[in-house]
Amino acid sequence: MPFLGLPNELLEIIAANLQFECDVNALAKTNRSLYNLLNPYLYRFNVQQRGSSAVSWAAERGRPETLQKLIQEGANLNIRVERHAVAQPLLTAAMEGHIGVVKVLLDHGIPPDQIHDPADNEDETGYDQTRLTAMGWAAARGHKDVFELLLARGASPTWKEPYKKESILMLAVEGGNPDIVGRLIEVGCEVDARDSDGVTALARAARYGDVEVAQALINHGADPESRDQRGETPIFCAAERGHQRMVEFLLGKGVDPNARNNGRQSPLSTAAAQDRRPCVALLLEHIDIENEIAAGGLEAYTVLTSAAAFGHESVVEQLLKKGVDPNSRGATWSEWFVGGRTALSWAAEKGYYEIVHMLLIHAAVDLCPEDDDDLPPHILAAGNNHKEIVALLLDRGVNVNMTHTSSGHTALSKAADEYADSVVQLLLERGADPNHQISDGRTPLFLAVMGGNVSSVKMLLDAGADPDSEINWTRYGEDESWTPLQFAAISSRNEAGAIVKLLFDYSAKCRDIDNISNHEVLFTAAKNARAGVVRAFLEQGFCSGTRGDAHNRHRLLLCALESTGSRDIICLLLEEYGFDVHFQDNEGRTALCWAAMVGSQFEVRLLLTKGADPLHEDKEGHRALFYAIRSANKPATQLLVEYVDARDLKKDYLDDPQVTTMLQEHPDIQKVLQSHYWRKVYPVP
Repeated sequence: MPFLGLPNELLEIIAANLQFECDVNALAKTNRSLYNLLNPYLYRFNVQQRGSSAVSWAAERGRPETLQKLIQEGANLNIRVERHAVAQPLLTAAMEGHIGVVKVLLDHGIPPDQIHDPADNEDETGYDQTRLTAMGWAAARGHKDVFELLLARGASPTWKEPYKKESILMLAVEGGNPDIVGRLIEVGCEVDARDSDGVTALARAARYGDVEVAQALINHGADPESRDQRGETPIFCAAERGHQRMVEFLLGKGVDPNARNNGRQSPLSTAAAQDRRPCVALLLEHIDIENEIAAGGLEAYTVLTSAAAFGHESVVEQLLKKGVDPNSRGATWSEWFVGGRTALSWAAEKGYYEIVHMLLIHAAVDLCPEDDDDLPPHILAAGNNHKEIVALLLDRGVNVNMTHTSSGHTALSKAADEYADSVVQLLLERGADPNHQISDGRTPLFLAVMGGNVSSVKMLLDAGADPDSEINWTRYGEDESWTPLQFAAISSRNEAGAIVKLLFDYSAKCRDIDNISNHEVLFTAAKNARAGVVRAFLEQGFCSGTRGDAHNRHRLLLCALESTGSRDIICLLLEEYGFDVHFQDNEGRTALCWAAMVGSQFEVRLLLTKGADPLHEDKEGHRALFYAIRSANKPATQLLVEYVDARDLKKDYLDDPQVTTMLQEHPDIQKVLQSHYWRKVYPVP
């Protein structure tokens, strides 16, 4: 008798004897009749044998119909939900916003103010964030429909978390739903209630930057000037976290922008400390200068440096007129005002000419403040290409060759390093030393070469920079002597070729074709795929075929073949400069052998089209195909066998011990060779 022909009673007995729920489920899914018969049993099995675990599944995934079927089989609705932030199904469903599940649970007697049992989740303080009611979770996640259902079923909107005294209103702020916020206040929640740290719901909204929720709270009477236990107001909280819209909103409500916390920090100083630049700029527009002057000390200094850094001329002017020391420094504890920089330092770096000029009017201003961490103002201006400010500072007596103690930078070296061509020209005209060495030995010329700055390189060479200077430079863990030409050869800048040509123009040593070191530089450029540099050398006459320079020509081509990304160089050598594809190294290997080892299909194809012989054997009898196999170069192998006559790919070649061993290690290569071999032996008619 077929299985499906068995009486239902027998099928149910069979299902009852299955040990695992997944097996019952699989049997029920076999066809529709078995599903209709066994599906109720599957729910009963879960309730009786699996402890109603499917209740937690239904709560987490929002399946009220599944929950109803489980209830019909007597499910436990207080089962613990595994692997979830909260344990009870009601709390899980409220957190996830599954209103259908919440309704079913409430309809079957689960209390609306049920609280998660935190026994397993407490931290060392005894506090557990999951100790919330279902309404608390709905509010914290912004689920208004679930919130309204719980409210209608009698859940308390004035409940507070017992440890940190967080109200549901505060949790609603976290959820970001202004409708829930307004509704809670309407049903009796205290709008300015505080948690254990004295923080109000509005202060929380300020911390989150939620302007819509903040507006709802203020519309219902929240105090925008409330202070927590640290004396911080909502605008302080918003400024500290960089919420520009919130700061602007609160300023529009007339709050005090100068309100200081218990540590005498203002919203401006804390915004500056946290690098909240838009907030700093906004607060400077509303700052009470008289108030800041009266406060004196660090606060007034921080306002001055902030105003200078953000280009607020009027604030700087007022502070200076009131007698704030122009050499004062911003807060040393600040993460942004590192080391307590001066207003002149910031204005010079940012390019605020009028502020720099304003500060210089005060004769007491220090033009070159001593600071091991930060560069002097004129060097900062030079590095940011602020030519007019550099000129202004030089006119006021700053030494054009002044050196920063720790870095060794001068204004010229910094300008050359930062592509500030107009400043380089100005400084050279003012007598800057083009051969000054910074702490690591590099001159402005080295810096300009490494940065690919052609115009600065030319200006420096015209001004007497030494193109043959050498420095000790660490590469691959070893100290080596480097020249500007060597740096240009490895530079990835597109302008490297043009810089090499300039060095040739200004240095007889660089353009000396017989200089072995220069050839090494050329080979290095080829290995690094610097096509522009290689072209510049070739145009200068290096590796010329007319000079019988065969060895260097061969080596240059090999260097190019060794490098990935050197197609342009290989094309240049073969097509424009006629390099010989048949040359052999000391082992008798040709360029094609090397391409088979290290090149791509492109290099192999190019050499073959230029007449390279794929059947050439080196001194050990190996061909290009051997090297392609040994290197597991599948594209090269495939291309080479297409160029090899079928009689060359005979069985004894495949049985060569060395080749056989290599093929065992590279089955993909073996497939290529065997496929070609059998196509030749048994051609398709």
